[in-house]
This record gives sequence, C-alpha cells and structure tokens, in this order.
Amino acid sequence: MSIGFDAMGAAFFEGDRPVAEEVSLHIASGILQIGLDDGRILRWPVEDVRQLPDTAGKGGAVLWLKGDPLARLFVTDASLLTHLPNRLRRTPPKGRGRLAAWALAAVAAVALQIGVLVPLLADNMAAYIPPAGERALGEATFGHIREALDDTGLNPVPLCEAPEGVAALERLVARLDAPTNGVPQINVAVLDHPMVNAFALPGGFVVLFRGLIEAAESPDEVAAVLAHEIGHVVSRDPTRHALRSAGSIGVLGLLFGDFAAVRRYCS
Repeated sequence: MSIGFDAMGAAFFEGDRPVAEEVSLHIASGILQIGLDDGRILRWPVEDVRQLPDTAGKGGAVLWLKGDPLARLFVTDASLLTHLPNRLRRTPPKGRGRLAAWALAAVAAVALQIGVLVPLLADNMAAYIPPAGERALGEATFGHIREALDDTGLNPVPLCEAPEGVAALERLVARLDAPTNGVPQINVAVLDHPMVNAFALPGGFVVLFRGLIEAAESPDEVAAVLAHEIGHVVSRDPTRHALRSAGSIGVLGLLFGDFAAVRRYCS
C-alpha cells in the first residue's frame, strides 16, 4: 500500500548547489519515495531517515538520510513524520568504530611496552650496569627514601647505629654466609622508624626497619627476613625493578607529559 502526502511547500536540496526542487512524496513498503521534477525518484528507507532538530521552525521539518550528509528534504506535512520511526534517533558519528579500534590498539601497544618490552629490556640491561653505577643508584634511592619517611620534612630518618646493635647485626649477617655472585659488598642498615618492613636496593643495600626488629620474637625471624632480602640483592632484583620503573615512567611520560616534574614543582 502506498501513502501519499501533501507536498505543497516541500522542497529537496541535493546539497551540492543551493537550488530547491519541487517534489512529490509517497511511502510504500517502508520506502520514502521522493519524486523530482526531472523524473528521478529517490528512495529513502524510512528507518534511515533522520530529522534535524530546530531548523525549520513550526512550519515544517528538515529530513536527511543516514549515510548522505549533504542532501536535505524539507516537508510541511506533519503526518509524514509519524511514519519515520527513527527520525529522532541520534546517528553515531561516521568512523567511530575505526576510532575505537585505533584507541584500543594504542592501549594494547602501551600495555605491551610496559608489561613485556620494558621488563625484557630491564632484565637484559641490568647485567651491563657497572657496580659503581649500581651502587650510586642504591645510595641515591636510599637517601630519597629516608627523606620521604621523615614526618617533619626537615631531616632524613636517622640510622640505628648503637655499637651493640651494629655488632649483633654483623654477627647475624656472618651467620648467613650467602654467596654474593659478583656483588662486591652487602651493606645492611637499620632505619630508626616504627614501620615493620624491610627492602633491598641496587648496589648491595639491605634496609631493615626498627619496627621489624622490635616485632620479631627471635633473632631467627630477623635472620629469615635478612636472608630473603640478601637473596634479592644477589639476584640483582632491585636493579631490574628500578630499570623497569624508569622505563614505565618514560613511556607514560611520552603519553601524558613529565608528570614527575609537575609533582616536584607542586611539592
């Protein structure tokens, strides 16, 4: 069944020239048929016809076909609009799927660099860092940690350096008799801080917290923690972790700028 509509005042614009063409309008089998003066009949599927908002006032409506960004149809018969089920539906921007695919590919590339390539490079580069450079990295990191843990912000967290405690710690390290595997010297320090923790740094540094020693119920518990951290030093895990962090920060810096510098400025 074909439904005709009043085309008085209706007009069609090709889009490539500002000339209006008179039309006849019919809907048949879900197709809006637009008859032009030159005999052509344009066929617009009714589900693909959209209405431009607030462009024609109360005297009519401007329609366009999804997929054709230029052509416009001005209609005055409001009854035609009731046969266009999707006329008010917003059409997604063309190429949004391609943009989403590119965005997904970019995220995957960053994840590949941070999760695979950076750790792989760090593991290989760790073997080529000279001992002096590794030790300098450890000393600098240790200094930053001591400053960061100080609540006052004026002085770094002090070391526990009582002679009796130092002697007991040296005896504990000697008991472990761990192979160094090329690490020239393992230095164990105790930070005067209540945190119950311990960590290893590049260059042979092992750091215990006073809170850990006070929480231990026996010297064997301290020795177990110390042996674990010395194992990290011998395996050069802290150096690899430092290189991984530096590489990841470098990749993120390329994407988001030097946020580390902003943080230093704000602090």
